[in-house]
Amino acid sequence: MNKFFRILLCAALIFSLSAGAVFATPETNTADRIITDILTAKAGGADPASVQAWIDGPLSDGAGESEWYILALAQSGEGYDFSSYADALSAYLAEKTVKNAVTAQKYALSFLAAGVKNDFTAETAEHSVGQLGIMSVVFGLHLSANGLSCSAYTDADVLEMLLSRAIAEGGFSLTGEYADVDVTAMAVQVLAHFSTDEKAQTAMARAIDCLAALRREDGHY
Repeated sequence: MNKFFRILLCAALIFSLSAGAVFATPETNTADRIITDILTAKAGGADPASVQAWIDGPLSDGAGESEWYILALAQSGEGYDFSSYADALSAYLAEKTVKNAVTAQKYALSFLAAGVKNDFTAETAEHSVGQLGIMSVVFGLHLSANGLSCSAYTDADVLEMLLSRAIAEGGFSLTGEYADVDVTAMAVQVLAHFSTDEKAQTAMARAIDCLAALRREDGHY
């Protein structure tokens, strides 16, 4: 994942914590506006129609590689039409073998962001949770938060998998004992879904404190 994708996804995840589920429409605020402005600039114009043209053109043409943009755009609250992208991703997956569980989850979440539930999303939710480290747990919980559960585990089971992976400073990491900003931000958002679970909320608060501690004086991570 290149630097721009990491920053963009972290921003989308951190700034949309008020949403009850991953793809709920956020209230308009400065953070949402910043995200939309970044995406609009990347699309090449200030007119939201140019963003739609970007979705229908380059992002759909790049289905299989453009998913982080789609996930962030779905969080922008602008009401874009993702049908051309969803069709393109379906065509892409019909010709490709998905490499691993996390990649499959990324595609499944992208379908959900586009408003699509299909055999691929159901199959992914059923067989990917916990299959490839912490990200397959985080993404598995995101799938569950959007209505796709795994019959082998309850939400409580998967939540416990995630909580057990918190490191001493309160954050989360792909490997090792030091928190990753992006992984911690992803974990924070999915923990926010468990608003009535005391352990989840405590873990979320500790993870947010960890993110605050990792932020540099100039505001960068």
